[in-house]
Amino acid sequence: METVLVFKAQHAYRGQNHSEASLEVNDVIHVNQINQNPQQQILNPENLPDQVYGTNTRNGFSGYFPGCFLCYAGNIIRPKAALRKMTPPATKHDVSITSSGDSQEM
Repeated sequence: METVLVFKAQHAYRGQNHSEASLEVNDVIHVNQINQNPQQQILNPENLPDQVYGTNTRNGFSGYFPGCFLCYAGNIIRPKAALRKMTPPATKHDVSITSSGDSQEM
């Protein structure tokens, strides 16, 4: 099981670079305790760091959010995400070779 902290955005924010995600007022942000830092320190939801890594549930984007824009809304406990072997879907392309040697999709 893993604990996910739930926050609500109190202000809109536009990410400044590729590692920052945007917020709209009232967006719900999920923050996984384990992903915060390599020292595995427990995040205090009442005293957030300047940048918090999480996922915006409105659009599914993950990135860093300004901690001062978030308001703690509670915790959820969920099973750890199971690793699944992802297999790309099979695609079929029928190709014929013309008498001139060119390939052509059918």
